[in-house]
Amino acid sequence: MRYLNKFLLPVITLILSAWCFSCTQSNSTETLTAEVPVKEWVPEDTRNVAGLEAKRGLIINSPDATPGYILFHPSAGSATWLMNLEGEIVHEWKGEYNTLNSYLQDDGSIFRMDRDPDFPVFAGGGESGRLQKISWDGKMLWDFEYATEEYHAHHDIAVMPNGNILSIAWEAKTPDEAKKAGRKSEMVPEAGIWPDKIVEIKPQGKSKGEVVWEWHMWDHMIQDYDPKMDNYGNPEEKVEG
Repeated sequence: MRYLNKFLLPVITLILSAWCFSCTQSNSTETLTAEVPVKEWVPEDTRNVAGLEAKRGLIINSPDATPGYILFHPSAGSATWLMNLEGEIVHEWKGEYNTLNSYLQDDGSIFRMDRDPDFPVFAGGGESGRLQKISWDGKMLWDFEYATEEYHAHHDIAVMPNGNILSIAWEAKTPDEAKKAGRKSEMVPEAGIWPDKIVEIKPQGKSKGEVVWEWHMWDHMIQDYDPKMDNYGNPEEKVEG
């Protein structure tokens, strides 16, 4: 009987503990359910996605605002607008394509970087491929495409004091070129890679442009992965000023 008691006591204790735990969990669940009621949905609960419900028009015009005008272009439109600080549109330039950037010039014309829908290869987000200059009265002064299977302008431009355009662009490198440059084979996509380059374009006529200067990221890359491949070296020793 003594040995039986030694066996039964722990068993009974375990059963009682499990029962108490179950009761505690049950009561806890009931309490939680009672404290978190389900809220009935109403239209006002919908999130203001992409500012669709945001207030339109002039919201604030502080005396501390920098004097001047605002040049802007909606991301889903093809026009560029000039607006004063009263929120009034004072001028509009109409375009054929959606634009990424617009830059106002002293003579009232604008340079635009537009999204050409006919790009043959590159589609990485921010692609444009078309550079334009439009006069104050809406005449197309220059319309130049910088997009082929080998390169594609993207994201932004800068108008230089001499009237030339600096543009960033992708240039296509095949998988073999990437591997020969020391890139790991497992990191090379089937379509190759697109390192950046910067080109200075001199407008010519109404639809041509001459690249008068260029800088290639490809020419400045260093890898310390494979000594048998090109560009092998210590990146810390190849820092360019």
